Amino acid sequence: MTDSPTSAPRIGIPARLTHAQNDGDPRVAAAAKIFDDIVVLIEASGADCVVMTPEDLDTVLPTCNGVVLPGGGDVDPELYGEDATHPTLFGVDPNQDGFDSAVIRYALRTDTPMLGLCRGMQLLNVVAGGTLNVHMSESSVVHSAPVVTGAEMTEHSVTIRDGSICASVFDASAIDVSSAHHQSVARVAEGFTGTAYSADGSVEAIESTRPDQWAVGVQWHPESTGPHEELRRPLFDALRRAAEHRRSPLLVDG
Repeated sequence: MTDSPTSAPRIGIPARLTHAQNDGDPRVAAAAKIFDDIVVLIEASGADCVVMTPEDLDTVLPTCNGVVLPGGGDVDPELYGEDATHPTLFGVDPNQDGFDSAVIRYALRTDTPMLGLCRGMQLLNVVAGGTLNVHMSESSVVHSAPVVTGAEMTEHSVTIRDGSICASVFDASAIDVSSAHHQSVARVAEGFTGTAYSADGSVEAIESTRPDQWAVGVQWHPESTGPHEELRRPLFDALRRAAEHRRSPLLVDG
């Protein structure tokens, strides 16, 4: 496939296999619902969104100029050497982990711009060699609304490190975010660095330390239709710009 200078960059997003199983967990159902919001925001940025299946890894993925890794069920703790029988685990799907991990490995290998959201950030960190907390300890920050309340998200503030991609994207040193997670980054992978934190010290964003690699993960859900509408689009707009920059050397023959 040859891109033309006037065509929109293509952003791939791996389909949610766990959601298709309809395992009945309301947190999985909530992630399935906001998957469509991610698609809307990718397209609103001016990019073409391509929802990929595992069968598309060899054919469709190489045509994408960027990828988004969405939220969903828990990452399998066996992937980072922790207890896979913890009672708080939900929505663990080896097929989903394998599919998403293949997309991440491809993007890291080819320097394809990549944005990870919640579970997407966690799995990015794991694939790159980092670890997670299987279940976060209670703290002063509420990272996930109790399942019994029926709420899908909780709101809290994060502090952003100066000079980071996130600081540039949001033009701010702190923002309020919507989140819904009980796992978190424990050890940041080599080649990445933490660039946003909540008040309890939890890692809220990671970024590649390589100047030629646009890879960003955030622990929150920018796609959530929370009270801060102006904070939903910036990361997707930034990914689209990174995707355009990456493909620019290929724009030769239209």
